[in-house]
Amino acid sequence: MAGRGSPPLPTALKRLRGTYQPSRGARNEPTPPLARPPAPGWLSPTGRLAWRELASLLYDMRLMTEADRTALAALCDAYAEWLGYRAAVAEHVAVYLATGRGGSSMLRTRPEAHLAADASRRLMAWLSHFGLTPSSRSRTSAAPLSEADQFEE
Repeated sequence: MAGRGSPPLPTALKRLRGTYQPSRGARNEPTPPLARPPAPGWLSPTGRLAWRELASLLYDMRLMTEADRTALAALCDAYAEWLGYRAAVAEHVAVYLATGRGGSSMLRTRPEAHLAADASRRLMAWLSHFGLTPSSRSRTSAAPLSEADQFEE
């Protein structure tokens, strides 16, 4: 069973908002260092292209760590699936005429259209987790720049 209410905010975001209370803070909250992990070998070629683009973007946004590798792989996989199903739907019409019992006809949605819609929902959920949609970006906090990073730019 899922937990009730909205998920807890990261401590860094609470500090930025000015709502952090040490008595309510998570003890020993993990803070993995920023990293650009390699793409997993099982990603499809389309997923690998998405990985290159998104891993760079997330690293530049100071949101990519080694701990995010599996989640980013799931995002890239959902993206590749969505593109594949969209191509299949574009090749055909999204609906077809089916003949039922008694000779009646009705419009049916192609299975690829349902699969594309499902992949789109998963893709949007993963994009939101990484702060890659306009509304989710407003609720995402990035790792603060270290002194060394500030002087590199």
